[in-house]
Amino acid sequence: MYPSKSIVTILMYFFVILSFSCLTAQGPTLSIVSNQNGVVTYASTGTNLTTGVFMLYGDGHYGRALNPWHKFESSTIGYNSTAFYLTPYDDNPPLAQAISTNSIGTGNTKNEPYFMSSDTKIETSWNPTQENDAYYVLLFTNTTLNSIDGCVNFYYKNSEIDINTSGILQKSDWVSNRETIAGSYGIYDRRMKWNFYNLAPGEQRVVYIPFKSLLPAGSYINASSSLSTNCNHIPSSLPNQSLKVSNYPHDPNRKTVFGCIDRTDNNAQNLRFTIDFQNIGTGPAQNIVIGDQLSPELDPSTITMLPAQYPFTYNVSSSRLTITFSGINLPGTQQESVNIDDTKSSVSFSICTFPDPDCVSNTAMIIFDNQLPITTNTVEACDIKASCAAEICTHPAKTTQRSDINGDGAALGHIDVYPNPVDDVLYLRFTDAVSKIELINISGQILQTYNIESQIHEKTIDFSNWNSGLYFIRLTGENQNNTMKVIKN
Repeated sequence: MYPSKSIVTILMYFFVILSFSCLTAQGPTLSIVSNQNGVVTYASTGTNLTTGVFMLYGDGHYGRALNPWHKFESSTIGYNSTAFYLTPYDDNPPLAQAISTNSIGTGNTKNEPYFMSSDTKIETSWNPTQENDAYYVLLFTNTTLNSIDGCVNFYYKNSEIDINTSGILQKSDWVSNRETIAGSYGIYDRRMKWNFYNLAPGEQRVVYIPFKSLLPAGSYINASSSLSTNCNHIPSSLPNQSLKVSNYPHDPNRKTVFGCIDRTDNNAQNLRFTIDFQNIGTGPAQNIVIGDQLSPELDPSTITMLPAQYPFTYNVSSSRLTITFSGINLPGTQQESVNIDDTKSSVSFSICTFPDPDCVSNTAMIIFDNQLPITTNTVEACDIKASCAAEICTHPAKTTQRSDINGDGAALGHIDVYPNPVDDVLYLRFTDAVSKIELINISGQILQTYNIESQIHEKTIDFSNWNSGLYFIRLTGENQNNTMKVIKN
């Protein structure tokens, strides 16, 4: 059931051999800097700010820091630690680097706890793909005041993922007696169950479940978890966690497009873009700026920004969209005791193409504080068949022809609109003949129409009586028009 790439044994862990696809030993390397009183400090070389890492310490715990330290229990034989290094937008499997701690004399087990808001939690080691294994990381803890015995459960859909059961990593004194039970569990049809014993108050344990997606990139896979002291108990409702399947194991800063271009349809068509970003640094990012040079096929006057997790500002100039998140304090993945989900966010916008669109190709750049820009992947929306079910643009500012104000061609020539935003009077200057100028509100209603004589190349519009908000100015020439956004203060 596993597609394509060769399987190579790379890890002996908890006396279980885990088969993963693996690269030859190139790129990042792992070393031990110090080993004192059970505290081991690691160093990664050959990495940069975009390198991701998933670290299995060999004692049941994991981490995501490039240069971590970890506290181990005493052991005469030591521990085998493995770091999986992730290169953004590389469709090869993560590079695994293993190293032994040798013996641990005086143990020290007071590691920082994982962030958990309930008694179970699911993470993934890296992005799920169809080509490479990833881990579902199943965490569970005791939220009561007394030690407990019971069962921890992992729920999934058999049609969505292929689990490598022989590679499941489970520490023998943490869980045992694994079973996979087919049944109806809300939206799920499989339940993987483990027994656990003597789970102390506040103690956290982890199980690692290797899997591949059976669905293509862009699809969503679903999973859930539960814990109970009654192993026959199934909650009446299970919290669902949806994960988007990726083309790459590691693309923390990426761009995706929703929608398609039907090149048999001459209408302007609507697309929605999402830019995901993640702070993989050692400290919080205060300011994040995203620059998006829009494709010539896209009409900047039709941009609609969608709600986001954090407040932001944006502007469009010369077909370049700039989005600024100021003072968001986005945590870094290499900070201690950070919830990995809190290091990520995204922003989305919808936009229309010009009529009779060609393929749309787009890339964004992301700047975290004063760091160098990170370039995302390039996304493309292109189809020559009506079967792509393209969405026809209904935005009130949609244009009927490309123009140089939108960065492509020369329909009405050069147009100046100022000041923008406007308080009272808006000034317009245009080089080509314009027969009509219309003032349009956000609902598409024409508020005012001005007929312009052919020899006139400027116009003033009184905004003093209009409410604050977004408006559109449409200039019409001979078989041509241009539409521009204007903000009234």
